[in-house]
Amino acid sequence: MKNHTQEFSDAAAAVDHAKELLSQEQRRITGAFARLIEGYTPADKVQGFYPEMRIHIAHKSSPKNKTRPTGYCRDPGTYASTLSALDVLGGYYTEQLGAVMVEHEVNVSIGLSKTPIPLLYAQNYHPRPEAELPESSRGLVERYFDSPHQAHYISEASGTHADGMTYPLAQYSGAYIDRAYSRLQHYTGTHPGYFQPYVLFTNYHDYIDLFQDTAKNLIRENPQDGQEPYIAFIEPGNIVHLNTNIPNVRTEFEKVRGVALKRIPQMPAYHLVRRDGLGVSIVNVGVGPSNVKTITDELAILRSRIWMMIGHCAGLDPAQDIGDYVIPNGFILEDGLMERVFKGNIDIPELSEVHMAITGAIRTELKLEGDAYKSSARTGIVTTTADRNWEVPGSSAELQALENRFRANRSIALDMESGTLAANGFRHRVPYGALLCVSDKPMHGMPKLNGLANDFYRSRVRQQFGIAMRAIDNLRGMGESVHSRKLRSGFDYSPFL
Repeated sequence: MKNHTQEFSDAAAAVDHAKELLSQEQRRITGAFARLIEGYTPADKVQGFYPEMRIHIAHKSSPKNKTRPTGYCRDPGTYASTLSALDVLGGYYTEQLGAVMVEHEVNVSIGLSKTPIPLLYAQNYHPRPEAELPESSRGLVERYFDSPHQAHYISEASGTHADGMTYPLAQYSGAYIDRAYSRLQHYTGTHPGYFQPYVLFTNYHDYIDLFQDTAKNLIRENPQDGQEPYIAFIEPGNIVHLNTNIPNVRTEFEKVRGVALKRIPQMPAYHLVRRDGLGVSIVNVGVGPSNVKTITDELAILRSRIWMMIGHCAGLDPAQDIGDYVIPNGFILEDGLMERVFKGNIDIPELSEVHMAITGAIRTELKLEGDAYKSSARTGIVTTTADRNWEVPGSSAELQALENRFRANRSIALDMESGTLAANGFRHRVPYGALLCVSDKPMHGMPKLNGLANDFYRSRVRQQFGIAMRAIDNLRGMGESVHSRKLRSGFDYSPFL
């Protein structure tokens, strides 16, 4: 393998070189596969390798800026990570690498790693020709091309997986990123590059309908002086609706061709794009924690600014009314997923910046002063369960145990998604939060029934959506400060966000 390693003192130039190397390696693989389709068998195994960034920290030092949660290498030694998805993550790598280089006054080396790029993931970026591979040639693919190898995807989000020689520079390896990049498209029906940094999650299509209506209205508007315009709305299948009031807007959406989908993807995503890159996406994750963990494991590679759950919950306090809001400040995890990931039920801290954004939005939208918002909203612990019929005990003893558990842990509401979202946000170091609305009170004789979905409750859905969008505006105004240092361990973490 030819050595393409170069040293750089400028982060942008370093990432540009990595882009060239990555494209070169991907095209070698997909070009050889295209020739195989045409009947030309390779003379030898065809391989391309992920580019790698590498820096060396000579001595231990204190961080120059303690308020910044990233950019600091805690110990002397060599730090390295492979890169991929530079069409989407190029700006992220440039920003994070630049912060490390300035903090430690070091250069970075960019070259090729020893980790091969699987044919499957090279095709994420350079798709093969539409022609099908002849049946007689299919056995040749495994012989001449690399397949995904499970060992390459061992990538704990904590950034502690040093191999004894190097520390991880970024949170995720190129192979992990490629796997997530592919799965994002599969599950959501949209290209990863269309995801915006502020992401809403829901399990009710009502919120998707409201998002679509809001987005289509916003992209019809002429931009006001001093106001950042929304330039496009994107639906599954990469169907782009442009704000034609924006000059030359079409040139920003030529990379991905939209195709009407024959079926709705498992977790459809919709995107409202701003020219400054600070737009909003929404994902319908369906009911239950499994999809929430799956999609956030993949979405984590994009380093979102917020993951916020908007949905319904069961009220557990007799003083709550249908339509009241719940803002979680703690979670009891009974989802069967995150306890296993964390090897126990750990404390998921509230992020005060997110709490302030949501409570401020409630005050603004409901036009309430001071603590008057408490008449319509409650902060407290939320239990997240995987059992939709949690309120149907098998015996009187089980019912009593259920009541005793809620009495002991002080839960004020129960849902099936928000705790999982928060726990995986904590794990992946992505800011998180939730705005829930009480839709039933099964412990107090008010189960969720179709007849209870009255006009008052339906109006709450619209109001709740408005609050969530206002909260996004508030978070956008806070900038990078939303990424709380609570998300960084005091022991070990990767220097990149």
